[in-house]
This record gives sequence, C-alpha cells and structure tokens, in this order.
Amino acid sequence: MNSNENPEIEIENENENLEIEDNEEIGTTLDELLQDEIIQYIFSFFRNTELRKVVFVCKRWSELALDPFLWDKLYISKPTEKKMKPIITDFLKSIYLCNCGSKEVNCLTLLHKCRNLRTISFEVVPYTWINEISNLLQACPIESLSFVDFSCNVRSESFLKNCSNLTNFSVSRPTYNAYQDEPFQFRFLSNIERLELVKVRLSDSDVQQLENLENFKKITYLNLNSSLKNQNLNGILLNMPNITFLDISGCHLSLQIQWELLPKLIELNLSNGLDSQQSLLSDNFFENMKNLAKLDVSLSKYSFKLRNLVELPQLRCFLSIESNSNYSSIDRGDSIILPPHCAKVDLRNYTFMKEFKPDLPDSLQSLFLFSCGLKTFSVSSVSPYLSYIDISKNQLSTLPQDFGKNCPNLLELNCAYNSISLIPDSFGQMKRLRKLSFEKNKISSIPDSFQYCTSLNELSFRANSIINVPLFFNKLTHLNSLDLSFNQITKLSDEIFDPLELLTELSLEGNKNLKKLPKRLTKKRKQEKITINFFQIPPPEETNNNYYYSQEKKNCLIL
Repeated sequence: MNSNENPEIEIENENENLEIEDNEEIGTTLDELLQDEIIQYIFSFFRNTELRKVVFVCKRWSELALDPFLWDKLYISKPTEKKMKPIITDFLKSIYLCNCGSKEVNCLTLLHKCRNLRTISFEVVPYTWINEISNLLQACPIESLSFVDFSCNVRSESFLKNCSNLTNFSVSRPTYNAYQDEPFQFRFLSNIERLELVKVRLSDSDVQQLENLENFKKITYLNLNSSLKNQNLNGILLNMPNITFLDISGCHLSLQIQWELLPKLIELNLSNGLDSQQSLLSDNFFENMKNLAKLDVSLSKYSFKLRNLVELPQLRCFLSIESNSNYSSIDRGDSIILPPHCAKVDLRNYTFMKEFKPDLPDSLQSLFLFSCGLKTFSVSSVSPYLSYIDISKNQLSTLPQDFGKNCPNLLELNCAYNSISLIPDSFGQMKRLRKLSFEKNKISSIPDSFQYCTSLNELSFRANSIINVPLFFNKLTHLNSLDLSFNQITKLSDEIFDPLELLTELSLEGNKNLKKLPKRLTKKRKQEKITINFFQIPPPEETNNNYYYSQEKKNCLIL
C-alpha cells in the first residue's frame, strides 16, 4: 500500500471500505483526527463486525489508541517512530511490512507473542535493516506458519528450516541486494514435507540451488518468472512430478524440456519468453500435455502450429497476444482447430490470419481477434455459451447474415474500427446483448430488428454515417450509455429519449447539422453527461448547476 504525506487510516473488510484523511472537516492534525467523533464511530463500527484487515499509514504510532485484540492482520508501511506501541498479540495471524524506511523501527520485538501467526510478508525492506529483522525472526514461534513471502533482502534460510507446516513460500530479489553475490540457499526446503507452492523470482545462480532437492513431490505450484537464462529446467522439475501450475514467463529459456516430467500440468505460462533459437513446441509437448487447461504464449518467441491445439483435449484457455513485429510465434497461414473443451481463445495482434472460419466448440465462451488482419469472419454453427467477441480493428466489410442466430447468448460484441456498412437483420435475435460497439465503421442505417436487443446497456455508433436515429431506440430502455457522436444526424425526436430513464451518458458531438436538442432530454434529471456541439447548439434556456463549460473539451457542453 502506498503511503501519503498526510496521516491516513484505512479500514477494510469484505463489505466495507472506509477511508479517512486529514481535512478541514475532521481536523488538520493527527491529534485532532484521533479525537474526532468519526474515528470513535469507526472504532465502534468494527468492534461489531468480523474485521479481517486493518491498515495504518501514519506518522505517530503511539497515539493510535486501538484495541489490538480485534485484529488478525497487521499491515505496516513507513513507520517512523523508534518505538511502536505493543500491538502484536496472540490474536495476530498475519503480518505484512512494506517499504519500512528506518532500521530504528523495532515493531517486531514482540513477535514471540504471536503463537497463532500464519503469514509473514516483507516487501521493500532496506538492506540496512536485514540483520535486525533476521534476528527478530529467530524468536518468532513458527510451528503454525504456513505462508512466507520475502520480496526483500531478508535472509530466511536459518529462520525457515524448522517451519514444518509451511505450505506456501515466495521469494524475490530486489534491484539492490546486499547479498547480491551470494546465491539464495533453498536446501532448507527439503525438510518441509507439506510444501505445495513455491514462487521464485531470483537470478540464475539462485535458481540452480533448486536442482536435485528431495521432498518436493508435493509441490503443485512453481513460479520462476524472469528467473531463468539459458538454463536447463529438467534438473529442477525432476523431483516435482505433481506440479499443476508452471510459470516460466519472461525467461531466456530453451524449450528442450522433458515434458513427460509434468504429467499433471494444468496451467503453463510461456508469455514474454525469449529464445535466441526460436524453439518450437515439439510433438513431445503435445503428446504429454493431455491435462493442460490453460496455455499462454503471449508475446513470446516460441513457435508452434495452431492446428496442433486440437491435440490438447482439456485445453480451455489459449492466449497468444502477438507483438507488433514481423516475427510471429504462430506459423503464418496456419489453420486453427480448437479443442473440444476450449472456453477462451485470445489471438490479438496475430496479423496474418486473414480469415476465421473454424468450427467453434460448444464450450467456447470468449473469442478475442483484435487486430488480426481479418477480411472475413463467421460463426458457422450455433455457439450456445459464446458470451464475448472482439473482432475490432480488422478489415471486415460485412458480417454473416446468420451472425445473431448463431450467437443467441452473446453479452458483449466489439466490431469497432472496421469497414462494416450493413448490420445483419439477425442481430435482433441477440436479446441478451449488453454491450455493443460499431465505432469507426461505415454504417448509414440501423435495421428494424435492432429494437429487440432490449438488454443493451452500452451502445456506440461513434464515427459512422448515420443520418436518422430510428424511433424504436425508445424501446432500448436499459441503455446507460449511448454514443452517436461524429455522424451526420440532423434531428432527434422527443419520443426517442423520453422512455430512456436509465440513460446517464449521451454523446452527440461532431454532428455538425444537429441544431437543437429535444426539450424532454434537457429536462431529465438522471443524465450525468451530455456532450454536444458547443458552437452549433446554444445552451438550454433553463440551465442549472448541472451545466458547465468544459475546459478540457472546449467545443462541448457537458451535463
């Protein structure tokens, strides 16, 4: 949590988020703030709730007269006093220290009282304070400790060697490290039989210490993000047969991996992978990844063939967000065949696709084809669960006539930045559609069947060629936001907006021939913003405090 210049108290739980800062209403100093009735009310408030988190960012800890027996989590950020009020008790289960900037802060001297401590997390701790923290940790009762996160310079080997109940361990090396030349020792982890999650973001020399360690058979989660460079991963994976999640994103790594070592792998993250040899996901990968449900190769340079995806029968999520470079990790011109259980496909910026006509599996829910160079797009059969489609920024001029028929349960559709001139009549069959964008196309008219899309909340026809807004727009009673800006609209009927009680944002700027607004529209109270042509349309006669001239948009009047 970032600290501010002024003292601040933030109290959070699952249902409430109260935030109090110094201001004129509740006092100009921390002393006045702590004596204020509002603070007293907050104290009484969380005495009667199941508070799960208390956060303090302030300058004078000793004056915080709070009852520590109500807490089970403590977050500390930038304390500045030499001595902190003894607020660490038997009831405390979690301690988080972030950006503590003074080694004189001795707030952990009472750690020996924390008999129920489950979680310890340190972030951005200066190297001048390392030895002090390490010594304090030695006195901490660690029998019940299950989660440890050291995103700092703290040397934890000796402290953790007796953590018999530890299940989650996370460590990363900051930019400046006092132990930069000394590799992190992981051998102590071999004594922890219950360990399930290991997250490491260190250097090559550190990660090498993970090789050939025993008792890692229960580990299911391994995150080595940005930690590997030209290193063989097989030695690390040899004793981890139960891994279900593996993150080696951002690594300079050859993919000469014995994938048979990971028979239970469910999620694999290869994003931002850099490999000078441009490794190919081999046949060995597809043969052994029969349980893989999520594959992320976004912005990586590991090449593969789209048609091989069908060999991953359990794949539910496939992400391949290409960079805007001439090199593509997917073979150009390769056809795509989706696995039968696939629920999400993301091929954004894969600019060599040209057309998309695969047989979509019934399980597909989300399809992202942003900036793929598509000239044709079709949904060849009914997709009962398809909810999200993004085909924006392509080269589409038409949509298939059966588009709405084959996507009856679609919730969001983004067709922006294409050259579409005609909306199919079948759009009226998408009665669950909530968000639709045809921004920056060539649409001049809207079909009558559009009136049946009565669930629409957000609708954008920005930058098209629309002249007339159909009267049936008054049937879209769930609209919250309507963007008709930069068209060729000349007139708006009063009857269109009268039933739209939920409409709060309306954009009409850029319609140079629109001379006036409907009178009923200007009298509606629920609208929060209307943008119109400032120079073409004069302000309404009955202005009130809700109208003001925007300094940011000098050509608009905003309501």
